[in-house]
Amino acid sequence: MSPDIKTEKLKLFPHQVTGIKFLQEKGRAILADEMGLGKTIQAICAAQESDGNVAVACPASVKINWAREIEGLRPKDDIIVISGRKVAQNANLSATEGNKTWFIINYDVLEAWKDKIIAEKSIKTLILDESHYIKGKTIRAKATIEVAKKIKNVYCLTGTPLMNRPIELFNQLRAIGHSLGSNRTVFAKRYCGAFYMQQMINNYDGRKIILPQASAYSLNRGTWRPGFKFLNESGATNLEELREKIKGCMLRRTKEEVLDLPPKIIQTMETELDDEQRREYDSAWDMYIERIRAETDEQKMNNIIQAREIVELTKLKQVCSQSKIKRIADDVENAVDQGQKGEWTAPGVPEPGCPQTDARAGPGKRAQKGRGGAA
Repeated sequence: MSPDIKTEKLKLFPHQVTGIKFLQEKGRAILADEMGLGKTIQAICAAQESDGNVAVACPASVKINWAREIEGLRPKDDIIVISGRKVAQNANLSATEGNKTWFIINYDVLEAWKDKIIAEKSIKTLILDESHYIKGKTIRAKATIEVAKKIKNVYCLTGTPLMNRPIELFNQLRAIGHSLGSNRTVFAKRYCGAFYMQQMINNYDGRKIILPQASAYSLNRGTWRPGFKFLNESGATNLEELREKIKGCMLRRTKEEVLDLPPKIIQTMETELDDEQRREYDSAWDMYIERIRAETDEQKMNNIIQAREIVELTKLKQVCSQSKIKRIADDVENAVDQGQKGEWTAPGVPEPGCPQTDARAGPGKRAQKGRGGAA
């Protein structure tokens, strides 16, 4: 795979050039840079030089941002955004002949579309954005790994410090085909200090307690009987050994390590209304337009004087703000995990701390996100 990077419209930082070459050379790898270092740009630049088409799996809240980023860097490429769990029997993910096609899908519907994606043999690269989303033994994780096994190049992107919770790394290692991803129990016992927890049920009053299995054996068996048991995988052990074994497939840089960054980067992020939010917005908008059309000129003037228009527009803005809540919550959670401090402001929200957006032109407006302090 050619390490040449075509970025006529983009000025890359040195650490991003390094990250792009890392993904290109490894083919199946984890890019775990701290939030704000440009993992999306690095993945797009790496994938644009790969053979075939590209599939991007990501949280629903960032699908439109991926489409915008790709369109900005690859304006001649085709972009297909996949939505909904219902898949028509004759549905095809057909790519345009001669053009690179990017398929963007959210994790929540990937299970429904996995067979179609696997059947699209032209897809040679899979980008898993916020790849910590595939942790655990969920349907989402199983479907993602199944797709990843069938595609040549797999780029996992995550800003979460995986060494704090090594078990969250396991499925990502499975996705890229690393040998440590072959057995979850073995991995958990070695790198998470895993041990079994046992539920015990009181035979007389039905009380239930959960304690380490080793301690459960000391309870009176006439009083207590065993219920379910599970493996506690929340710990972290043998981390230096783990770092050594994965250093060839995972690259992580922090802001402190990357000295070439300016003090702050302002990035525009878009969020998308879900079906319920869209219906609420459309209803509020229709009522607003219907009232305006029914008013006389005198009534319109009185409403302007009484600032009623501002009230009505604020209602629309409040509906749009709901689409930002999950995205901001996820970003803040990631920032807290990484020990970062910052402020997130969203003007116009009635309750302090709730996100808001400028809805003057309707749903899907942009929110600003800042790196390096406040946004």
